[in-house]
Amino acid sequence: MQKEAETMAVIPSCYDLSRVKETARNCDTMIFLKDGRYFDQVINLLKEAGFSDDSIFAIGQDLGTPNEIVRKMKLGEVSESTMTTKYFSIMVVKRV
Repeated sequence: MQKEAETMAVIPSCYDLSRVKETARNCDTMIFLKDGRYFDQVINLLKEAGFSDDSIFAIGQDLGTPNEIVRKMKLGEVSESTMTTKYFSIMVVKRV
């Protein structure tokens, strides 16, 4: 039996959250670039779009600098203190 191909979306900014939500309904992996100001809203949106609390969540900020932060956890473990408001951030969420 052939495994179904996974889908991935790269979101360069989160200004149109309704469009992001529609994309999330149809993707297995979402990669969000840059705009950390919207990441808290995106977490709720992903849950509404069917990403379970067991989905894999990773976030990075200030990558390649002495202040680099990288965190990996389950989506259900994400809290307000996990989120970043930094513009130069990346967030990856993989549906399980």
